[in-house]
Amino acid sequence: MSAALEYIRLGAGDPAPWFTARGCSNPEYRFDTAAGRYIVLGFFASANSAGGQEALAIVRENRQLFDDNHLTFFGVSVDPGDEKRGVLKTELPGIRWFWDTDLAVSRLYGSVARNFTPGADGRISARRVWYVLDPTMRIMKTINMDGNPNHGAEEAQGGQESGFMRDVGGKTVGIVDYGLKRRSDVVLTDETLLGELRARMKKRLVPEIEKVHFFHATRIERFIVACYDGANGGFFRPHRDHTTKGTAHRRFAVTINLNNDFEGGELNFPEYGPRTFKPPPGGAVVFSCALLHAVTPVTKGKRYAFLPFLYDEAAAKIRAENQQFLEDKSLSVNISTG
Repeated sequence: MSAALEYIRLGAGDPAPWFTARGCSNPEYRFDTAAGRYIVLGFFASANSAGGQEALAIVRENRQLFDDNHLTFFGVSVDPGDEKRGVLKTELPGIRWFWDTDLAVSRLYGSVARNFTPGADGRISARRVWYVLDPTMRIMKTINMDGNPNHGAEEAQGGQESGFMRDVGGKTVGIVDYGLKRRSDVVLTDETLLGELRARMKKRLVPEIEKVHFFHATRIERFIVACYDGANGGFFRPHRDHTTKGTAHRRFAVTINLNNDFEGGELNFPEYGPRTFKPPPGGAVVFSCALLHAVTPVTKGKRYAFLPFLYDEAAAKIRAENQQFLEDKSLSVNISTG
């Protein structure tokens, strides 16, 4: 009995894997150098197949969109015959092709199974899957050109009134003061959900933080979903996230919005001007815990957000030393093995 085919699965929010591949005009094209514009990366298997021809017809019909400034198309062929027939040629601006005859790129993106081995007849089992990437080379959308839809789900809920941390009598304690903050939180405890959150943050967020800030996060503090409710003008006045003994280890704060059907509730950094930030659902704002920041009052609807803190092993030692000052000794979670 043959082994079941195992495919790498990539979805919205995942960083697009980097690779070097042979192209029509460049024998060693570094894909990551194409960042800075939107990209359609299309795995069509073979231009000589009916499915491949149908997929490539879509590119031809929308040729005017691929201008290399806003949008670029890269097509990936696994058929050596496409190159021999000369049917695919670089068309600048905007259209380029990769010859992936060793299947390395197709395996990397889940078009070909990781454990697939071509038979004696040379036939290749490939899925026609296309990806839309943003300018930072994160996957915005996955399109299965063979017709199987992708589905997703969101979760949002409120919870218990939350406060903020303050050192009182030698202990770091939670304080509720409606003059400084109005928000309710729910602590996530489902192990399956927590495992998924750890995996996604490790895969999608940690590499980006390392690239931008040269900081390798290995630990998460708190798994909460917060609700800023327009009914009571939910807000959080300017504050920093590392100013107590029990929070001194925190290095980066993460704000991931779970919805966008609200008004107000935007993040801002008063030290650097009045601009506010409202990431789209699933989008993250990551910032140093040393930065002064605030959340403007929600004026309509409810804002739900996932709000963890990240730190590393050096900071974990600081946290361990300061456990004696914590009134609430909730455990952190190591995400390096998540």
